[in-house]
Amino acid sequence: MPGQPLEASVWLLIAVLAVGAATGYAVTPLVVSLAWRLGAIDYPKERGVHTEPMPRWGGLAVYAAFLVAVAVAIALNPGLAGPRLWGIVVGATIVVAVGALDDRFGLPARAKLASQVAAAIVLIAFGVRIDFLSRPFGGGIVYLPTILKWAVTIFWVAAVTNAVNLIDGLDGLAAGVSAIAALAVCGLAIMYPQPLPAVLAAAAAGAALGFLRHNFHPAKVFMGDSGAYCLGFVIASAAIVGAFKVAASLAIFVPLLVLAFPLFETTFSIARRARNGRPIHVADRDHLYHRMLARGLSQRAVVLIIYAISAGFCGLAFWIAEVQ
Repeated sequence: MPGQPLEASVWLLIAVLAVGAATGYAVTPLVVSLAWRLGAIDYPKERGVHTEPMPRWGGLAVYAAFLVAVAVAIALNPGLAGPRLWGIVVGATIVVAVGALDDRFGLPARAKLASQVAAAIVLIAFGVRIDFLSRPFGGGIVYLPTILKWAVTIFWVAAVTNAVNLIDGLDGLAAGVSAIAALAVCGLAIMYPQPLPAVLAAAAAGAALGFLRHNFHPAKVFMGDSGAYCLGFVIASAAIVGAFKVAASLAIFVPLLVLAFPLFETTFSIARRARNGRPIHVADRDHLYHRMLARGLSQRAVVLIIYAISAGFCGLAFWIAEVQ
């Protein structure tokens, strides 16, 4: 980090990743017990692939692990603390709280979207926003007027947050893809270097990996909306602070590639539901992973294939960033 040798920065990130993973692993059984006690349960439904009730508050463990990992990072390097970090923590708290309420009671789609918009506005108020975009071809950057800065930032945060939630349909899928994306954002931040997004992404990756041990097939707990919103929001925020700030030709595609699979699923699902005359927020069984299951692949096989696809897109993002 600033003023520290590279080795210290790498060791700090390793510590953040390890603490996040250990905390996520240790706290998940506690939130499983809490979910059973307070009724935050996902019961079998037609569009689902599970046949038994499953606790849904795994996202609270992800959130707690993320906070602990960030606290450790600040303790090791107080210079990381600042308005942008606090804005991300406050925004994450908003979406996690609303996600947890939805996991327990069920909330209308507009209420959940409103929470994401509110969290994005918090980010903007704390200085986390997309001020400019790089031109896809020809190099250079395009500075955005104030209204577009707000609009693009809110759109990006809501899109990524919902994209992660949309792929949370198989054991370990959203947690694993989020971990891969977060590790990629962390690696890109190291390349430039940018300490804050590197730490945020490492904390998110660690939290996701620790939770994944309980969530991989056969899952003992679901992350629910609270977990998907937490990971999606933090990754989106880290991308704004980090990768979106790279003023180079094609750099705009780097964060898009890191999140290519969930963003593709979101776009495809919206188009499919609109074509079929269904509300875009109503779930169905036509996702890519549902179609792969229908072809006879096991849950584990489908998830591992999608992990590989996500890793491949992240590798392409690194290649683009490197050649710039």
